[in-house]
Amino acid sequence: MTDIYKYQLLTCIMKRFITNLTLLFLFSFFLNGQQSYYKKEKDTKIFIGFSSGLTLSKFIKGFDVDYPHGKGIDVTYENNFNPGLHSGCMLNLQSSNSFSFQIELNYNREKHNMVYLDWSNIGPSSVGRYADYTLYYSSLQLCFLPTYSFGRRTKVNLIGGPYFNIPVSSSESGQIEVRSLNILTQTGSTYLIDDDFFEMKVEGGVGLLYGIRIDIPINKNFVSTEIKKGQSLYNITQDPHLKGTFYLVSLKYYIRIK
Repeated sequence: MTDIYKYQLLTCIMKRFITNLTLLFLFSFFLNGQQSYYKKEKDTKIFIGFSSGLTLSKFIKGFDVDYPHGKGIDVTYENNFNPGLHSGCMLNLQSSNSFSFQIELNYNREKHNMVYLDWSNIGPSSVGRYADYTLYYSSLQLCFLPTYSFGRRTKVNLIGGPYFNIPVSSSESGQIEVRSLNILTQTGSTYLIDDDFFEMKVEGGVGLLYGIRIDIPINKNFVSTEIKKGQSLYNITQDPHLKGTFYLVSLKYYIRIK
């Protein structure tokens, strides 16, 4: 079983799991809403909200495409979480005291220190790229988050669901040192590429978010503290092949409109 097939199979399984989980929570949300409607107990509560907070993100080694001559990342030193900021807005639908569904749109601004070596073999020649630069990356994140809640006044919420990442902008600052060596002739060359001559391509895709939120009521509204972890299910960058993982630490305020 090739790495490509394993990756595609894992991605397919994760996407189906996320889809089925979302449908299950939507069905529970609908069922609770129908019961409340027919029993005349409660109407669905609708809230709009606003949030801001800290983003801690890093790249991890992603899926490497199989090249006929070989290619990959030998070493990557971008192992630390880098701080950034995010802000967003939410629509929260509560069908009961236990189940709710939230649609969330966040704007993320991230910074990554890219220090790595990648290599490729083309015939008798071996080419290595020693990169040392900073990537600035911003994106929109559309999240669909079924939520299970417990507690009477101060509520604890368990959150989980898919998100879709949409790149907005990216820029680089730094350089890449390219070293080539011909194995047969034992000759080579070295040259530098600065940020005026290379561009880091950033792509969008789907990922998974999960976390916990604590709600504190203020009259009909409520304020929340929340921490979520996210993991991309795709390569954010293709050269080199890197995936992303991140934490969102947020302060949120919800206003009831119905």
